[in-house]
Amino acid sequence: MGGQPLDRQRLVRFVPLAGTSRRHLGPTHVRAYGYVLDPDTVRYVAFFLSSGPVGTDGLFLKQVVDGPVQLYERYAANTAQRGTAITRREWLVRRGDQPPVNTYWWKFETDAAAFFRGCPALQADLQAGRYQPRDLERIVRAYNACGTAPTSPRRTGEH
Repeated sequence: MGGQPLDRQRLVRFVPLAGTSRRHLGPTHVRAYGYVLDPDTVRYVAFFLSSGPVGTDGLFLKQVVDGPVQLYERYAANTAQRGTAITRREWLVRRGDQPPVNTYWWKFETDAAAFFRGCPALQADLQAGRYQPRDLERIVRAYNACGTAPTSPRRTGEH
């Protein structure tokens, strides 16, 4: 699967089984897509995220963890000083079918502890500062394995 992370968020390119021409489809046409990259399966899920007062952006977000709480990876492009383009990676968490929450602006100890309040042991570690934002994948997996979480996560890919 070629392309840069920003490209994979906007379009999926494929050739239908009964065809020969390449098609480009976006989140309004495809709910999710995936591919096998040994030993993992990589999955992108379509979301329509608020882009401020202007409207919504349809994006495919890479699913890193599946389970009662899912973790998604997103890339956002910004323009820095002197017109230099900068791409930053953001993490979004989602509980069940609720809209994803971008963790980029979190005051980590407070907001993460509030989001993961269903697992008291994890919540205490978050409030005590034992986890950092870089530990978010581990945090989501721990929450999903917690005794109060309804099911264990399915493995959908590793970093």
